[in-house]
Amino acid sequence: MSLVALLETVWVLESRYAVKRPQLCDLLDDLLSTATLRVHEAAAVRPAVVLFRSGAVELHDALITTLAASRGAKVVTLDALASKQLGMHLLA
Repeated sequence: MSLVALLETVWVLESRYAVKRPQLCDLLDDLLSTATLRVHEAAAVRPAVVLFRSGAVELHDALITTLAASRGAKVVTLDALASKQLGMHLLA
């Protein structure tokens, strides 16, 4: 499953079907645990789900951060809230 498909699935379930965050996280955990399904960048998705489950951040922001960390990269953003919540470097 590509990251785009994963994020799109979460977005549709949240926006169209009003699925709440705890259920989304459970679904993501199930997808990551399914032996017959390969989630692209699963090693970065797992910690992103943990951050998302905490309720403080959105999944896409958490995933950006965990992907960057897995590559030893820094994230630069214009989003002041994301910079505070996730340690992204705020572009002034």
